Amino acid sequence: MKKYLRLICDTCNRTIDRLVDNERALPDRCVITLSCQGRLFPVEYRSNSQITPAAQVGVVDWYPRGQTPTAGTSPQEPVLLDTSTGDFQQLVLALKLETPPADTQLAQLTLAIRSDTPKVFKQYVYQRDVQFTIISGTEDGIEKKTLKFQTWGSDADLVEVYLKGEKLEEGPGPDQFQVDNGTPSSPAPPNTVRFNTEVSPVGTYQIDVIVSKVRVDDSIQLQFHRNRDDPNRLETGAWENVSYIERFSGTAWEKFYLFTYDVKGNNDLTKDTILNPINDVVLPAVGTVARANAFFAIARKPFTQLDRYPDISAVLSTFGVDRDFLKYHETEGELRLELTETSLSTFFPPSRVIKFNPEKTIKVYTPGEDEQVVVDGKVIVGPDT
Repeated sequence: MKKYLRLICDTCNRTIDRLVDNERALPDRCVITLSCQGRLFPVEYRSNSQITPAAQVGVVDWYPRGQTPTAGTSPQEPVLLDTSTGDFQQLVLALKLETPPADTQLAQLTLAIRSDTPKVFKQYVYQRDVQFTIISGTEDGIEKKTLKFQTWGSDADLVEVYLKGEKLEEGPGPDQFQVDNGTPSSPAPPNTVRFNTEVSPVGTYQIDVIVSKVRVDDSIQLQFHRNRDDPNRLETGAWENVSYIERFSGTAWEKFYLFTYDVKGNNDLTKDTILNPINDVVLPAVGTVARANAFFAIARKPFTQLDRYPDISAVLSTFGVDRDFLKYHETEGELRLELTETSLSTFFPPSRVIKFNPEKTIKVYTPGEDEQVVVDGKVIVGPDT
C-alpha cells in the first residue's frame, strides 16, 4: 500500500503530499498558499512524497495564525578575488611596526588549511505530520537506513539537522537541537536528535539529519620576505617599489611595512584547499604582530603603479571558517590563491604610499584585464547634493 496521497488545490493549482490516514478526516481547505480560498482534491497515491510545495514568485506560502513567516534565502557562491599583485603572483602582507624592519627580515604567517573536496556523509530523511520532539530509528527515505552516530571520541561524527530545509544550530536554545554527548547527563539518548521545543507540523514536515566525520584542520607556515629596493623586481608587481603604507588611526599616522610571498613557483600550497590565517604573525628575533594589525594588500592587472588599492585591503582578523577565507585552486587553467570579496575593508582618509624610488608618470596607454573582478571602495568622497 502506498503511504502518501497527493492533493491539488482547485484555485492555486499547487500540490501537497500527506501521509495516508484512514482513521481521521482532515479539512480540505487549502493550506498551501496564503489567503487561498480553494479546496484540496486527491490526485494520486504515492510511495514517497514531495516534502514541501515548491515556492512560486509573487506567492506567499500559508502559515499558521500568530506566526511570522521567515523568508528563506538560497546560499550564494562567494565572489573570489585574485590575491596576485604581480608576475610572480605576489601575496603582499602589510604589518604595523613601530620601527623599520631590516631588509633581510622575515615574517611567518600560519594558515589553517583544509580540503575543499566534497566530504563523505550519510543523509537520513524523516517526515512527520504530528507533533514531535524526538527523531531516531529508521528513516522514512527509500533506503530505510537506521540513524546512528557518535559525537565524541577520536573518530567523532558531525551531526547537522535541517527542518523544512532550514539548518538548525545545536545547543540548549528553544530553536535548537541536542544530541547524545556520551556523558551520564546527556541531553538526548544515543543515536537520537532531540528538539528543545516541540514541533507542530502544518501538513507534512521533512527533517534531514546529515552525519559526517568531523574535519580536522591542518596548518602550514608561509615565509614572507621584507620588501626592499631591488632593481630586478622593480616592474614585476604593483607593490614592489613600496616600502610601507601610512594609515590614519584617528589620532596618528601608523606605518604598515610590506612583506611579500611569491605564490608562483612555491610548493607550500596544496591545490583545492581552503586557508585561514591563525595566530599572530611572527617576526623572528623581533616579536609578533596581531592579526588585527596585519592585512593583505591587493592590486588589479596589469599590476602597474596605478593598479594598487591603497585604501582597500583584507585585515587578517576578519577571516573565518565559513564566510571569509583564502582558496587555492585552479581557475581559467591557472592555479591561483584567491580571497573572498567580503573580507575586504575600505579605509579613510586616503593612505600614504611611501616608495623606495620616485615613479615616472605613465604616458602610454596600458590595457587592463576585462575578465578580472574589479573592487570598489565603500567610501564616497565629494560634495553633498
